Amino acid sequence: MMGAMTTVGMPDQLERLQQWRRRPMRARRIDEGISAISRRVRQLQRRIGGFVEAWEQALPESLHERTCVERIRGGVVDVIVSSSAISFELDRRLRDGLLEELRTNCRGSLVRVRLRVGPLAGGLNTD
Repeated sequence: MMGAMTTVGMPDQLERLQQWRRRPMRARRIDEGISAISRRVRQLQRRIGGFVEAWEQALPESLHERTCVERIRGGVVDVIVSSSAISFELDRRLRDGLLEELRTNCRGSLVRVRLRVGPLAGGLNTD
């Protein structure tokens, strides 16, 4: 009989414990959030900006406007292209020296450029 009473009271006790152990929400100053965002933007610019600039300079306008740098991670750059014909053309150019040119013109390590056919609506993604 005693066991039946404790099981009924158990959910209430758990709820009280959860409220007691819950961390209170702390108000943050807005300048902390702004400085964190600013720091993240500077990091992204250092890591990605050099490659994007080199990519724009190395490609003719007709090819560049049909590509979108999606992500840079671990030296691998993922680029979305608008069609398989553009992918083929870029693959040829990468094999014929464009990859070496990109490596010399941007800071950081560049291992390879992966091309994927897809919609260009997306922007740069930073995992």
